[in-house]
Amino acid sequence: MLAALRDGQRAVAEVQGLLRGEVSLGAGATASSVTLPPLLAAFRRAYPGVRVRQREGNSDVLRTRLARGDIDLALLTDLGDDAGGEPWGEDELVLVGAPGLTDGPVVTFAEGSAVRQLLERAWPDVSVAMELGSIEAVRAHAVAGVGPALLSAQTVAGEVARGELVVIQREGFPIARKLVLEHRGVERLAPAAAALRALLIDF
Repeated sequence: MLAALRDGQRAVAEVQGLLRGEVSLGAGATASSVTLPPLLAAFRRAYPGVRVRQREGNSDVLRTRLARGDIDLALLTDLGDDAGGEPWGEDELVLVGAPGLTDGPVVTFAEGSAVRQLLERAWPDVSVAMELGSIEAVRAHAVAGVGPALLSAQTVAGEVARGELVVIQREGFPIARKLVLEHRGVERLAPAAAALRALLIDF
């Protein structure tokens, strides 16, 4: 009920033409770091009066925020749990390690993160060396030779090209991660949120 009230208040406040307004978006670490910045920049150029708020988190946290009405849209990994959402695209996850270090305990994210869940599904008896909170930290430890890591191919392209990391060939990898755009219904989106959804869907 509170979420519906906030939606209504914002819809009334946003004037025709989206001269002002606010939209909040949740996403995981990879999307927040790589995929979304140019899209949100394009949205800002198109609607300079609209304030965009972004929240980074794992899927469970973002779905809770979405249900409460704290965020309007969430770009999440489809883990096959029938959570719904509009298909949005795919992201390739690759297992990488420093040259000469292609096995052993891995460096990864905390339990509950989408990448961690996909890693454990593809490698059930995986041994975890470290649990870290950011792409930058996981990548840095992998480059340093602490252990292999599962990361988006987009986030390690430079390190692979420079020879700092190599892609590890192992059964079950790479992983094609499906992404979905979730919300509480198109008809419930305020104008600014509807405009951002349209930009994301058209991407």
